[in-house]
Amino acid sequence: MADQEPFLEASVPAAPSVVGRSGAVSYGTLAKFFIPLALQAMSQSLTYPILAMVAARGAGRTMELAAYAQSSNLLFMLYTLSSGIITTGLVYAKTRGGYRTFLKANYIVLAIITVCHSVVCLPVISRAIFRTLFGLPAEIGEPAVRAFRYMLPLSVLFILRNPYQVMLFNVNRSDKAFLATAARIVTAAVLALAFSHLKMGGVFYAAVVQFSAIVVEVLLSRQLALKYLRSLQLSEGVGERTSLGEMLRFSFIFSLGGFFITLSTALIGAFIARAPDPAVTLPVYYVTRGLANPLAFGAVRITAVVINFHGDRQRNRSVFGFACVAGLVLSVVPLFFLTPWLFHGYYVVLQKFTAESYRHIRQITLIMALLPLINAVCSYVYGKAAYLKKPIAVLAGQSIFLGAAVSTAFILLDLGVPGHILGACATIFATIVSGLVIQASLGWDTRRSVPVPTEKTA
Repeated sequence: MADQEPFLEASVPAAPSVVGRSGAVSYGTLAKFFIPLALQAMSQSLTYPILAMVAARGAGRTMELAAYAQSSNLLFMLYTLSSGIITTGLVYAKTRGGYRTFLKANYIVLAIITVCHSVVCLPVISRAIFRTLFGLPAEIGEPAVRAFRYMLPLSVLFILRNPYQVMLFNVNRSDKAFLATAARIVTAAVLALAFSHLKMGGVFYAAVVQFSAIVVEVLLSRQLALKYLRSLQLSEGVGERTSLGEMLRFSFIFSLGGFFITLSTALIGAFIARAPDPAVTLPVYYVTRGLANPLAFGAVRITAVVINFHGDRQRNRSVFGFACVAGLVLSVVPLFFLTPWLFHGYYVVLQKFTAESYRHIRQITLIMALLPLINAVCSYVYGKAAYLKKPIAVLAGQSIFLGAAVSTAFILLDLGVPGHILGACATIFATIVSGLVIQASLGWDTRRSVPVPTEKTA
């Protein structure tokens, strides 16, 4: 049975905390937890068009918009180094003692990210990154340097938000976590409209809008989590004590894996730029991926569902089935944008593509539509590895992701495959390989040593 259903059963013995978590769980219960998580992940992308509206009204117009986008990309790469701390909280911060240790780990991560961001803000280093490494012209590079300095408080706020969001996730109140994120988006939209009306534009005011919106999210997250923090159980439970060092190690490994995936995305873009007709295929790839990415990010939140609902074989089968259904639903959404009226409204009117681009967009959409489903299934495996505290398995899979993406892109480039198809196929193949490697790593971890017979003596 295990061979037929490789993703359904945990490959290593369940943790002690699984006691009592048995039996099938309804899709309704899982959906109640997952839907706000998915909406939260997908809504993150709504903030950037709002900020772009403010940045583009600066003295440099579209140059300041491009500068803010480049600074945001660098901030995202830096933040990826702390991405594992959320998963760490979901796994370890279940008791008061565990939560206190998690807070210490979060503050250490905060200090590391703040120092790294401050170092990059130094004039020599920031100009070397934006002007030399990114190759930005002066009219974009200089405002990008300033924008990244303005973003330093954002790094602090992103990390300070973690404990409250983790607390809400751990008590299955993802709806309240999403409420805080929704408040951030509404705040950003209101401030952006006000600043635009007052002719206050540019990278500085865009940073002010983003800072103010995140302050609202942090404060509201704290208010919503306060009741659960006060009632957090006092008992530690058997086997629940975890050292600060173990949490930091767990977080670092998960963060490093996320950094590999982020890096692979940038490298795939470089391959597409070297494929035939990049002036056509590169914009098609990015605009289509821009539609698929929020849905794929939503599917990744299956990881939190697995961690919170992991249990016996029957329960895990329910969670896996839900992951497949949720991924399938999310995968259908991009296909609707191939219908004539939606294609014209989104791609032609909003994104300024010509009707002749339909063939290229259709090709990549049919491939990228698989990504949410594949992400959901792979996130089930990812969540299982996190729950069972096997970060090395995740690191192995995500390291393979980088190698698989680059090697696939290289082979397809050599074969003369169009860039948009190259990028989609490399992403899909790397995601599948990553999930299979994590599952295989979990299975290998449970192999018992073969007993060595001892030589009998007379």
